[in-house]
Amino acid sequence: MSVEILLVDDSRITRTVQARMIRMLDLPIAAIHEASDGLEALLALDEHPGVSLVVCDLNMPNMDGESFVRELQRTDRGDLDVVILTSDRSVARTEALLDAGARAYITKPATPELLRDVLSQLLAAA
Repeated sequence: MSVEILLVDDSRITRTVQARMIRMLDLPIAAIHEASDGLEALLALDEHPGVSLVVCDLNMPNMDGESFVRELQRTDRGDLDVVILTSDRSVARTEALLDAGARAYITKPATPELLRDVLSQLLAAA
């Protein structure tokens, strides 16, 4: 079973690097979509209903990652797997996001091996 992933980060360069890294992980990826903030991500999820996993930064304009996770929980896509990938190492914020519905919290810079392990675990559970 192949999956669609949505990368959410305000840096185009970061999204490009993440997409390249994910494609190299030998995971069953059908498509990788991109959004530059949480608002754009919500629209992208409407446009790409096949997305089953989101990799999301926290610090973005318009709608940050935490607001995106909370808003996502209010929709019919609230069971979507969301992985937070951020430079924010706050334990309190990590706990708050996991409580809000994020499935994993990874701090940057993430190694390809760590990203593979987390994504593989989520995909296997789906």
